[in-house]
This record gives sequence, C-alpha cells and structure tokens, in this order.
Amino acid sequence: MQTVLTNYIVRYIVLCIGFITAHYLSAHLYVWWCVPYGVKGYVMSPFLTLSPHCQFLRWVTYNGGVCINACWVLFGSWLISKCQCLVTNIVGLNDKEECDKKCVQDSEPETDESEKEESDHEEQEEEEKEKEKEKENVEDKNARTKLRTLRNRLRYKKNT
Repeated sequence: MQTVLTNYIVRYIVLCIGFITAHYLSAHLYVWWCVPYGVKGYVMSPFLTLSPHCQFLRWVTYNGGVCINACWVLFGSWLISKCQCLVTNIVGLNDKEECDKKCVQDSEPETDESEKEESDHEEQEEEEKEKEKEKENVEDKNARTKLRTLRNRLRYKKNT
C-alpha cells in the first residue's frame, strides 16, 4: 500500500479527488443547512450565515474551488511539458529518435560536468574581481602618495 502512495501521480489524483469531493459536499451542505428553501429560510439566512458551520462550509467551498483550479493548472503544465516532442516534430524536427534523445536529456538531472563548468566560470569571475580590487588599491596608494607629496611641498613653502 505504501509503494502505491509513494507514486506521485496517485497522490496527485487522490488529492484532486479529495478537493472535488470537499467542494461538492460543502456546496450542497451549505444550501441545505444555511440557506433553507422558502420564506422561513429567507428570514433565517442572515442569522445562519454567521454561524460557525456555515462559515466553515463557505470557506471549504471557496478554497476547494481554488485548489481544483490549481489541479487543472498543474495538469495542463505537465501535459504541455510532455507534448514538447510533439511540437518539435510538427515544427520541423522529424527524427523521432533525435527527439526522444532530447526529451531524455532534458529530463535528466544536470551532470557533474555542468557543475564543474559553472564553478570554473565563478572562479574566473572571482579572480577578475580580485584583480580589479588590486588595481583600485594600487591607484589609491598612488593617489595618497601624490597627496602626501603635495602636503609636504606646501609645508616646506610655508616654512621657508
């Protein structure tokens, strides 16, 4: 039983069915308990609407609808990602084997090579930043030396 529940597709379907059931039941219970039919229901509805069970049923109805919407969006996104090979075939890539290889490559996690390339690129950027800092430090030292020289000349002229 646990192996079935670990399957993401089964979890997704169970979750969506749960939201649909909660939404359906709460909507019908709200009409039955909180908005009775007839004049008596019309008169009682402002008082029943404020009761905790009616507020809960409204909350479940609203949020159940939001979750059902999210289920559809997730399903649509998954479906579009799986149809990528079909679209590339239509656009101009007619080789099915090449398309299947591309789909497999896209679904595989990144390899160590790409991580190495990223780390090498980051190291190069860090080295460039360090070189720029060193240049700035040298320029600052030169500017300080020039400033010191000017001060000393002014002091010498004042004293003479």
